[in-house]
Amino acid sequence: YSEKHLEEIKFIQHCRSLGISLEEIKVLKELTTTPSDCSSANTIINKNLTLIEVKIAELKNLQKQLLSLILVLD
Repeated sequence: YSEKHLEEIKFIQHCRSLGISLEEIKVLKELTTTPSDCSSANTIINKNLTLIEVKIAELKNLQKQLLSLILVLD
């Protein structure tokens, strides 16, 4: 694989790990090769940024809970 292909694979894997659908990834990838109306991409990006913020908050909450367990178990 070329470096470009590896970058695309990493991008797709990262998007999928964040819950972005293959159809949404396709829209985002098409924008990198063919400039067009960005409103659909902006919608996808904003939706997923919100989901990422929720995941971060959930992970921080889990981190606090695990840290408190350490204190209780010590």
